[in-house]
Amino acid sequence: MEVNLFSARMDMGTEKAKAEPMGVAGVELDDLCCESAFTIEGKYECKNEGREQGDEHFVTVTREGDRCYRWTNRKGGWWLCWETENPKYLEVDDKCPYYDAGNPRIKVKKCKKTDVIEGFLTPWGEKFEAVIHYGSPVNLVEQLDKAPYECHRYDGTKMKTDWHFVTIQSEGAGVYRWTNRAGVSWSIYETDDPLTLSVSEECPYFNDGHKECKIVPNETNDGIRALIGPGNEKYDVKGTVTAKVARDPDPTTLPRKYRRNPNLGGVKRDMTNADYIVIAKAPEYQKGVFLWSNSAGETWMVYSTKDPTKFKVDAACPYQISEGFRTMNVSYNKYGEVVSVEGPSGGYFEAEKCPPLKATFLTLLPLRKYECIKYNNTSKKDDWHYVCITPAGIDPIRPSLRRFLWQNRLGVEWYLYETQDPFIFEVDEKCCYFKEGHTKVHILIGKDGTIEALKGPWGDLYIAVDEFSSSGCCIA
Repeated sequence: MEVNLFSARMDMGTEKAKAEPMGVAGVELDDLCCESAFTIEGKYECKNEGREQGDEHFVTVTREGDRCYRWTNRKGGWWLCWETENPKYLEVDDKCPYYDAGNPRIKVKKCKKTDVIEGFLTPWGEKFEAVIHYGSPVNLVEQLDKAPYECHRYDGTKMKTDWHFVTIQSEGAGVYRWTNRAGVSWSIYETDDPLTLSVSEECPYFNDGHKECKIVPNETNDGIRALIGPGNEKYDVKGTVTAKVARDPDPTTLPRKYRRNPNLGGVKRDMTNADYIVIAKAPEYQKGVFLWSNSAGETWMVYSTKDPTKFKVDAACPYQISEGFRTMNVSYNKYGEVVSVEGPSGGYFEAEKCPPLKATFLTLLPLRKYECIKYNNTSKKDDWHYVCITPAGIDPIRPSLRRFLWQNRLGVEWYLYETQDPFIFEVDEKCCYFKEGHTKVHILIGKDGTIEALKGPWGDLYIAVDEFSSSGCCIA
């Protein structure tokens, strides 16, 4: 993905450095690894072999202004640095200890394929690598899905059940799924604490206080010994846990939710419905076709190409002509997972920490109409039994979730709210059937992975159709 994050730096009153590009003998940057950096902002750790670490080797880089950044170490020291005309270097101010080294520049290492920032090389030969968490050479969260787990508290008793045998499956972007042998599962999410995962509300123990899952490291702090699950019960790892390995870019990790970064370019902007998008695989189309859908109701196809970092945008996209948006650029982390996409107007949409969409349940809803056939050929069939679903922006209470509008041909309508369960909508309390028990709409999926029907009021099935069986004032 060709992104130049370093254009000419803003004039901050300091004299532009005239030194030649620096080089430190015997130090190579190719070995620097990126955990999950989208921009220059983030955490960095000096990991030179044989070098004793101090607080000055744990650094956070934050944006200070247009093309200007603050470098802050854990000791409390800080200084400013700027982008230069050469995208390979940052220039530092006179507070920086490197300033007096005769070459006041820090070299920037970027991934050749994705342009993602991987780290820095200082004039003193220090290699700072981009990290998610300080302190450990191993991110234990990445090992969650490498072995099964078992709770031994009830061994030899009748209380030992299939709920005490667990597997963890990675769903990408810091999201994992806890599944027991009884088939019950829920999502757990990576947090800023390297030994703590947050538990989703779909967990049956959530209301009982199980809102966090703790990781218990082994004695050498480089592997997982156990997880602390519901009821504070320990689930010991079974077998050997191996580290996550680097992989080539995998376009199949594209389907997931994304949110536009409002801070890129140094100017914060207000978020709109068009800034919350979902990219899902369209199962009824040929391989390599995905559906882009935003909360403003705009939808179009994108197609994979031989280059995994570039997707062709369908001609139906309204931004093809107005903005020349014909190619969607995609960035990957070193594990081959999509971390961001480039949308219209040059906006960068970062993958959210949520499960990848395995089907197009929500994005395909507006593409079909729904008809209740229970009362076909009877006098009870009326305009209430002809329904269209239209996007209605984001949930104002839960901005990461979307909502849709159920509209019948009579003009009666109510909101449906996305939930953690991809097969279920919550029904708005203003629905005229809500007090009669109609609080959820279930999505029924056919064998081909497409929407077959919706279960509406009174449990009646509304079959997905291309056109209604009778004419009338169509609302779609």
